[in-house]
Amino acid sequence: MVTKIGMTVVLASGSINLGKFFDNSKSAIKSWGGSFIGLIGAFMLVAAAVLICKAFIQHGRGQTNWLMLLGMIIVGGCFFVGGFDIMDSLANVGKQTLNDLATGSGIGGGTP
Repeated sequence: MVTKIGMTVVLASGSINLGKFFDNSKSAIKSWGGSFIGLIGAFMLVAAAVLICKAFIQHGRGQTNWLMLLGMIIVGGCFFVGGFDIMDSLANVGKQTLNDLATGSGIGGGTP
């Protein structure tokens, strides 16, 4: 017998709270996503180190994009250290900027 009460499904053997289930799923996916972003950052750092070593070994004979390597080191380091938190804070900054522009509070330091 299944009875539905709000967000809780009551079964004959016990109860399952769907809200708690989705909260737990959200935190698990956030943790896994952070680990995946950190792994991408580690790959970027290793790739940048390999390309820097390759550039030094070639003694200037090959073409090296030093700006790209610098970007790989900075972005890869941020991803490796920050993981999901870096992406979340960047998204919050963008959201706040859009809210400020939409309400006019971020333009000219306040209301006219």
